[in-house]
Amino acid sequence: MKTILPYLVCFFLLFQLHLQAQNPSALYQNWVDAQINNSEPILPTFSYAGYHNGEIGLPASFSQPVYNVTNYGAVANDGISDKSAIMATIAAAEANPTGGVVFFPPGRFVVNDGSVDDLSEVIRISKSNIVIKGSGSGVGGTELYQKDNTTHPDMATKDWVCPYLFLFWNGEDSANTYITDVVGNADRETFSLDVADASSISVGQWVELYLKDTNPTLLAEELSPYTTADLYQPSSLKIVNDGVQVREVHKVVGKNGNTITFKEPLHRTVDVSYNWKINNFKALEEVGIQDLKYTGGFIWNHIHHRAPQELYPGEPVSGPHAYLSSSGWSGVQFNHVVNGWISNVAFSNMSQVAQFKFSANCTAINNTYTGNPGHNFIVTNSATGCLIGKNIDYTSGIWHGCGVNGLSIGNVLWRNESPQNGNSGMEVHASQPRTTLFDVCKGGFFFQQGGSTGALPNHLRHMVLWNFEGVSYQSNGVKSWRPNAETRYAKFLMPIISGLKGFTMSTNANQYQENESQGTHVDEESLYEAQLAYRLGSLPSWIDQEAPSPFYPIFHYDDFGAENRGYSVQVVENPDSQNEAQIGKRISDIPDAADSNNEFTEPRPAIRIPANQPRDQRALSIVGTSSNTNYELEAWVVMQTVDVSTNNPHISASDIYKYVSFWTEQRYANGGISALEAFVSTNYTNNVTTATWTNVTSSLNQIATSGQNPQTYIESVLDISAYTSSTFTLAFKYTSSPSAWSPTNRNGTFYISDVKYFVSPTALSNEAFEFKNNIRIYPNPVSNTLNIRVADKAFKIGSVSLFNVIGKAVYSGKNTETINVSNIAKGIYFLRLKEANKGNVITKKIVIR
Repeated sequence: MKTILPYLVCFFLLFQLHLQAQNPSALYQNWVDAQINNSEPILPTFSYAGYHNGEIGLPASFSQPVYNVTNYGAVANDGISDKSAIMATIAAAEANPTGGVVFFPPGRFVVNDGSVDDLSEVIRISKSNIVIKGSGSGVGGTELYQKDNTTHPDMATKDWVCPYLFLFWNGEDSANTYITDVVGNADRETFSLDVADASSISVGQWVELYLKDTNPTLLAEELSPYTTADLYQPSSLKIVNDGVQVREVHKVVGKNGNTITFKEPLHRTVDVSYNWKINNFKALEEVGIQDLKYTGGFIWNHIHHRAPQELYPGEPVSGPHAYLSSSGWSGVQFNHVVNGWISNVAFSNMSQVAQFKFSANCTAINNTYTGNPGHNFIVTNSATGCLIGKNIDYTSGIWHGCGVNGLSIGNVLWRNESPQNGNSGMEVHASQPRTTLFDVCKGGFFFQQGGSTGALPNHLRHMVLWNFEGVSYQSNGVKSWRPNAETRYAKFLMPIISGLKGFTMSTNANQYQENESQGTHVDEESLYEAQLAYRLGSLPSWIDQEAPSPFYPIFHYDDFGAENRGYSVQVVENPDSQNEAQIGKRISDIPDAADSNNEFTEPRPAIRIPANQPRDQRALSIVGTSSNTNYELEAWVVMQTVDVSTNNPHISASDIYKYVSFWTEQRYANGGISALEAFVSTNYTNNVTTATWTNVTSSLNQIATSGQNPQTYIESVLDISAYTSSTFTLAFKYTSSPSAWSPTNRNGTFYISDVKYFVSPTALSNEAFEFKNNIRIYPNPVSNTLNIRVADKAFKIGSVSLFNVIGKAVYSGKNTETINVSNIAKGIYFLRLKEANKGNVITKKIVIR
């Protein structure tokens, strides 16, 4: 039976939003109705895609030991290959039972040099819990330089076969081990299957739902309303000769007799008239690559499947050196991986960037491509439920943008951007992909998608284009299934389209299943986000929502150092100086080894002693700097439970802090100083909707201010001991002696052991800055009534709006002084105030609890 997720509060809010919406999606409403009525929706359910099904963000810290590549022979910036040293570092990390973080300090490291390296040898990660981590992808960070291409014995005749240099793979063959047959029919978007024998299947196990069948009736169903006659050379088609194939990876979360239940919904209807099976699926878990720049050596003009003409003038398509363009500089591949990731990697000069192959629920997010455009960006190949999001091509256009390939199913391409100049098309590379969401993406579509004639159609059922904006091979009358008279290629099986902008679709028969709101985006901006919010009750904090502006993510730490971006946020140390005007030196972005409680985290804030505090009491210090504009800094401090009992050797009195010191250096053009606002929570969590936030701004004790005019810095300190256990329910008592610690006696002094995240500032114009300084909004956090007061009557509020994290208004009014929030779900909201007449707009983050 289909799982029913009522979420009555969420449904009520959605209903209210639809009443206020200007262009709601009927397709989305059909999907919501199907969740309530236990019926089959038109749209697939995509909200289970991504790392841990999108329910949590990528890891912000690591418990594994850190293995620095420089300790194994790598030397930055010397121009000598570091490949063997990197492989030795990985081996050391894999020898540890809990894995490890393979860490690169700042600088350039050469990873493939034909003068000393075997170019056919890949850098392989073969165990779980191995993370490759650099010191940042920007200036002053880490760069991996793939000097020479990888090689393969067949590359002269098969230009696509050069391997990816970094390979996460456990050694499993592509054919997974058979377990049992499927014996009961099941509808798509349901969760359970009946099997012949579930005795070898356990809860928590990853399995593959597998189909391979040449039955002509199945083939006709799969291609309907088209037939093989609508494709080029029907007798050569793989779908005819090899059969209809499905490979869908799932995690088993329940078993009752011979009925198994999956975490994720099925995306293909199961008819036991055909040859459905359950296979075992063994995979690496919790592996990733992040925070670095990856530079290849493809520096020539890219011609599809053709050698660089600068090197081999006149060599034809698929000639012996075409591999240089097609696959020579291929970066990162995940094979048989679940819950892996690629994040904050800046790729440049690549043939192929990255691929998730035979993998599931992996995420590639916040990656970029610069330099010389190559063959393709980040793609899936026969993968399930992966999320490829917020990846941007800054070049004139990679040939194939982010997309899918092979037996991929249930994958989400989310907020990716490619140039809209006709040079780049989203990859949809044939060989039977199904159920793919292109969600709020920008670029090109229905051209340069890839796919040989024998592998067509490019995509089977349930490809969804949601609020897509871009270009196609022509501006009007675009066909998703182009007849052979026009081209042998470009065969998409009736996509579902909503809110398409930039070109129009053909009105010919069978060019789409649905095409709503052509030319105008629908209100539900992101289908993935809307479905995820519906399933979870609210959006998880890892999603950086776009509205309202200006927006900055909660739970985010930026360390831009001395780089001038208008502001910077740093953690500093100055343990010896009592001079409050001296900032002290920056600590390194990443420690060389695990910190004192054996955790690999963001930079562990170092010691800075406030001048008016005893020198034996430690304080965390945060520095914020802004220049030439009005920035307001806002700190969100997460409290970690401190266990300093005699039974805990990992934490001692020297590991904990009593004070948080906020040191803000503000160089305003008008000389103004704005008080920093601070929130504190004891919930050591990335879920802002469940965290217990307390506004501690009024308790900040200003201890130092410069005498310069304009003032250049202000320092405040927060004494955590001022708060009782009724506020910080997770805190533990610690007195002067560790032996006096007691988890039950919570009336003493409270301490914190870490600052988890700092939030970037908001920029305002001079007028808006003055307007905001005359507005008082309280209480915050708020449970019942939010008050809005104007100190100077010269300022008048025109309109007031309150937005949820999806960017939808949950309240709007005029000249409002109070808002009743008691019926609004708890979480983070954005209060937008517009000044009457002048039109200045300010946004305030509100916590409803």
